[in-house]
Amino acid sequence: MRSPRAPMSRVAACLLAAAAISACASAPDAEPDAADTDPTTQVDSPVATLQSAGGDIERAIGQAGAASLSECRLVGLGERPCGGPRAYVAYSLTETDSAHLASLVEVYNRLDRERNTREGLVSTCEMLARPEVALEGGQCVTRPIR
Repeated sequence: MRSPRAPMSRVAACLLAAAAISACASAPDAEPDAADTDPTTQVDSPVATLQSAGGDIERAIGQAGAASLSECRLVGLGERPCGGPRAYVAYSLTETDSAHLASLVEVYNRLDRERNTREGLVSTCEMLARPEVALEGGQCVTRPIR
């Protein structure tokens, strides 16, 4: 049996994976100052801003509770350098304001796209397969396509 927090964990895992993958870039030419070595601690850093936007999405989705599969939807998060989302998360139409979520995702995706450009990130250009959305234990979740 799955815990009630499982979908939230999946959302958090997707957001963390998207942020971690987007953090892969070549090393800078000069040694950074000691205060600059951890970009996640800098309030205005791109990583902190991206993480903050991801947290806003996680809070907007909440537990993704639903009574039927028809209440569940998917949204793509982040932007791979060659296009397409870095991850997909499920959300519930009954618990999530779709318009508000769309605006949050737009901000997150823009920040990720800007980071790709600023840091010169590249990828293998493989497209992430869009998963199925499922209803498990009264919560909307993603499931790989079989």
